[in-house]
Amino acid sequence: MNWSFNRMVGRANTGATAHSQLFSGTRTGGLGLLRDRHDLYLMAAECDICWTVVGQAARGGRDDDPLAVVRRCEGETAIQRKWLPGRMKQAAPQALVVADGFAVGRVSATFAATM
Repeated sequence: MNWSFNRMVGRANTGATAHSQLFSGTRTGGLGLLRDRHDLYLMAAECDICWTVVGQAARGGRDDDPLAVVRRCEGETAIQRKWLPGRMKQAAPQALVVADGFAVGRVSATFAATM
């Protein structure tokens, strides 16, 4: 069977479009690093959902070639989704408390304001 992602799932956004929607400028400092990692985590989560949809389409079309790609790439995406929260936990204390001198009670409001 001739499998086509666009035909079975719909037209996908390009990576450049997703990148421009999340990264709209240069971020600096610890908080910028934390926000960048948060955005990368969101991109990895979106990618994970896309692999799930593509995998289901490949199963429905009984096409083994894209299914093999999905299986390989799902594993890579899972590694990224496990790695990023750890890096965010590592960067958060310094970015939110130490570097900017915020009191702990103001940290959540400051982080939310940057979203």
